[in-house]
Amino acid sequence: MHKTPVIWRWRHNPLRRGTDLVEAWVGLIAVLLMLVAAPAAGWAVGSLAHGALRQTVREQQQHRHLVTATTVRLMPRPPMEPDPETASGHRPQHRRVLANWTAPGGSTHTGAS
Repeated sequence: MHKTPVIWRWRHNPLRRGTDLVEAWVGLIAVLLMLVAAPAAGWAVGSLAHGALRQTVREQQQHRHLVTATTVRLMPRPPMEPDPETASGHRPQHRRVLANWTAPGGSTHTGAS
């Protein structure tokens, strides 16, 4: 089937209907929205997310303090890998430990890491 170009809808033609002109404008607006509004909305949402993540990082850095811990003992291995995707039969290179440390305020703590 032969398809005529969309541009004919803007030209003066006695056979052109009013709905043809409306359809052409709606199509043009839709294309412009896809080319301009969608990337602008993506940029705006990305900027908001980036700002929120940067704020979270700043807050976390203010509440974290470098301390030295002493290992008390190794923690027992779990009977089964908690994540089936990582349970490939090989032993992990890291182990959990029970450790003691002194917080910046001088209080002592014990916990698993």
